[in-house]
Amino acid sequence: MISTSETETRASQQGWTNWFGNQQCAPAAIVRPKSESEVVHHLDNARRSGRSVRVAASGHSFGPICTTNGTLLELAEFSGISRVEPAARTATVLPGTRIADLGDPLWHAGLSLRNQGDIDAQQIAGAIATATHGSGLRLQNMSASLLGVRLATANGDILVIDEKTPDLLAAAQVSVGMLGVFTELTLSLRDAYQLRERVEHWTLDELRSQWRRGFENSHHFTFHYYPTANSHEFFDFDAPAGVDLTNLSRVTICDVVDLAEPEVLDHEPRIGRPYRLYPQYCAPNFHELEYMVDFEDGLDAFEAVLDVVERFPEFGIYPVEVRSTAADEAYLSPNHGRRSLVISVSGEPGKPYEPYLQAVHDTLLRFSA
Repeated sequence: MISTSETETRASQQGWTNWFGNQQCAPAAIVRPKSESEVVHHLDNARRSGRSVRVAASGHSFGPICTTNGTLLELAEFSGISRVEPAARTATVLPGTRIADLGDPLWHAGLSLRNQGDIDAQQIAGAIATATHGSGLRLQNMSASLLGVRLATANGDILVIDEKTPDLLAAAQVSVGMLGVFTELTLSLRDAYQLRERVEHWTLDELRSQWRRGFENSHHFTFHYYPTANSHEFFDFDAPAGVDLTNLSRVTICDVVDLAEPEVLDHEPRIGRPYRLYPQYCAPNFHELEYMVDFEDGLDAFEAVLDVVERFPEFGIYPVEVRSTAADEAYLSPNHGRRSLVISVSGEPGKPYEPYLQAVHDTLLRFSA
């Protein structure tokens, strides 16, 4: 028997806050299992105590999906790579493994993640369960790479889900912790590859004229629209000397290059492994809303958001980030059945930005966001 009462009492006194500081809770118990058997034990203990259970990964979600007054499971200590199978292009990993810790081991096995976002501090189970994505119209979100999972259910059973149970797999791929606790995940990978990244600053007219070509012809295409000259400072982007960035967009374009190309990370254009190019420093100085619309409606939806930004000059000062994703078949995926344009807007912590974000919300609902 695993004795956890002292650990639970000590941990629960700490409370829990997400990375951005906009979600807090006071769980009755915070537990940090290191194995599947410990996960099952804590689920049994919570059930006997009449507590609900939530799972927290790295706390990078802005919404209250982890908050609870019951038992909170933190899986950071339940991490590592169980096995890599280069011939099958798969890897099996433990749920608390950070995305940042997958890059080198997979690379040395001749493999890479199919896609990832610009933050790599997330734990893989959380990234999968919440459909974390990067940008690329031919690239699915990270959940679509889930080939199999061991899942500890509320009654303590271990459920094995894989391609032999396609309905369960489609449910598990984007499950936001509702089906149980991931205890092991098998991921579909691709052969190792390199990218060349270039950064340009486009006017709105340039963006409009090159919209479809940029998204459809690039491996990775994303942009940050700057409502003001100082908007770049919120995401710690460098500004070109002597350039007024007001109403310009910082466009990032990545294309696949030969593995033999020398790696260049200290100046542009950068060339290197994707897990070294994609991550960027991200301070927790924003609260973000993110919407997916059908790619075919994307330019119109973006133009509509710009109208909202103009109506809220005091709060609409953060960059508007725009990305894309391929369609997938996960039941709860925001990209289910359609390739998507992703529009992200942010508010400044400590300021009454809710009317601005509500206006964006109301506007994008017209596009079936």
